[in-house]
Amino acid sequence: MKSTRIKRNFETSCNSWLKHDYQELCRQHYVKHAAVTCNTEAVDQKTNVDKIKENLSLFKNRSPLCSKRIIHISHQASWMEKPITTSLDVTTSHAVLSYMEDHLSNKGRLNKEWEELCKYQADNVTTEAAAKNMMKNRSTSVLPYDNNRVKLKSSGNGIENDFINASYIVDNDPRWPVYIATQGPLSSTVHQFWQMVWEQGCAV
Repeated sequence: MKSTRIKRNFETSCNSWLKHDYQELCRQHYVKHAAVTCNTEAVDQKTNVDKIKENLSLFKNRSPLCSKRIIHISHQASWMEKPITTSLDVTTSHAVLSYMEDHLSNKGRLNKEWEELCKYQADNVTTEAAAKNMMKNRSTSVLPYDNNRVKLKSSGNGIENDFINASYIVDNDPRWPVYIATQGPLSSTVHQFWQMVWEQGCAV
């Protein structure tokens, strides 16, 4: 009975010591963590102050430049200043030059050409109006002009005619089209679409 009482007293005293040691360890850990946090905040505040001072010094250095309105001009030419490369040959260049000289010598010619342009009417779209070609158009309101449409090679290809809903797009020389604008092919015109790509040597 006495040994049991001694054992209990020993356990109680041990628990008290352990509890005290654990609390002391927690206090030390908390104090250490608080010190690190305070130091970090102090460093952050110092960094922010340094950044503000640096920005102010930059602003002070820039102010005289801004007041004088000094504009920095790049030595590299922009895309608008670069020369345009053309594919015009000598004959075409001479024809264009003669055309412009004629305009400069005849002041009333520009007004006359403007009046002619105002009278211009689009070509008739007779090819697309044919009943056999209406089924090849995705939309009846978007049709290529006769003078500008792409023509397929119908001989030996098993197609009834040379029509496809596609138009040439030229850049500076009408003799050499740069692009082809076409509708998305229908299920019935897919083979004609790829025939056009092959015949015209298009890059898709």
